[in-house]
Amino acid sequence: MEPFLERLRDSPGVVSVCVLGSAARTGVRPTMDDFSDFDIAVFFDGGRECICCHSEEDCSTRREATCQNCLPPDWLPNYKFVRPESCSGNKSGFDVNVHQLCINREEASTSWPTDRLEAFAETSEFYYDPDGRVQKIVKRMLEESRRNRPDRIAALLTQLRVRTEHTARKALDRGFVIASRIGICNATLDCVRLLFELNDKLPCNEKWIETLSVNLPLQPKPGIKKVFESVDHALTNVDGIHDAISKIDEFVLSSSRFAQERFLVPVDYYGYTVSRLRTGWQAQDKTSADKLVEEIDKTDQYEKMENSNWNKVNFLMVDS
Repeated sequence: MEPFLERLRDSPGVVSVCVLGSAARTGVRPTMDDFSDFDIAVFFDGGRECICCHSEEDCSTRREATCQNCLPPDWLPNYKFVRPESCSGNKSGFDVNVHQLCINREEASTSWPTDRLEAFAETSEFYYDPDGRVQKIVKRMLEESRRNRPDRIAALLTQLRVRTEHTARKALDRGFVIASRIGICNATLDCVRLLFELNDKLPCNEKWIETLSVNLPLQPKPGIKKVFESVDHALTNVDGIHDAISKIDEFVLSSSRFAQERFLVPVDYYGYTVSRLRTGWQAQDKTSADKLVEEIDKTDQYEKMENSNWNKVNFLMVDS
C-alpha cells in the first residue's frame, strides 16, 4: 500500500495521512489478516472559503456536516473500494477504506465520537503529519474525553442496572426468551465498555472484544471472561439465562464498588445519572423524599426503593 499512501501524501491540499486499525504498526491490534480492511484517514484543507461548523447543530444537511463552503479535492477516491488484484499480487484484493476529513472542521470540533477517538488515539500510525496538526487534535480530544470519564462510568452503571433488571430479568419472567437474551447481549457490551473505562482505556470496536477485554489488568469479579462464558451458555440454554444475569449483576456490583472507592462516581450513581446526565428523567438532584428520610442520601437508588418510608413520601408527594 506504500505507493497509494505516497499518492495521498503528495496530493494537493493534504495536511495529514494516517493508517488506522490492524494495518497500523502500533502493536495495539492483532496483526492484519485475510479478513482485515486497510483503513486510512486523509485530512485535507477545505480552502479559504471554508466556514467551520462549531457544533453539530450548525449542520442542517449531511454535506454541511463536513464544513460550510468546504471544497473537497476532486482527486479524492471513493470511501470504500477493493485493492485491484493486479496491485495486490494475491488471488483477490482486500477492502480499502479511505476516511476523508476536513482539517478545518476537525480543528473547530470540541469532541469526537468514542470509536473515532479510540482509532486515532490507540491504533493510529501517523504516516504524514508534518506540522503535527492531527496529533494536536487527538491530544485535545483525549483531554476532553478524560474529563468526561466519570460521567460515562456512572451512565454505564445505571444503564446496566436497567438492562438486567428491567429488560433481561423481567422479559424472562414474562416468557419472552428472545427479548431476555437480547437484553443480556446488550448488557454484556456495556460490561465491556465499563471494563475499558475502569482501566482508563477507550472502548475498542466490538469485533475485538474477545481479544482485548480479557487481557485488561483490572477485572471486576467474576471477570469479563466468566461473563462471556455464562452469556454464551444462555444463548443456547434457557436455564443458563438466570446465571448470566447473576454474573452480570456481580460484575456491576464489583465495578460500582471499585469506582466509588476511587471517587469516580457517587454512591447513588443512578440518581446522579437520571438527574444530571439524562433529560426527561428527574429534574432535581434531591427530591423531597431524599431530604426528609434520614440517612437515605447514603444509599443508592435501589436501596432507597427498599425503604418503605421513602417510597411513602414519594407517593404522597410530601413537601420538604
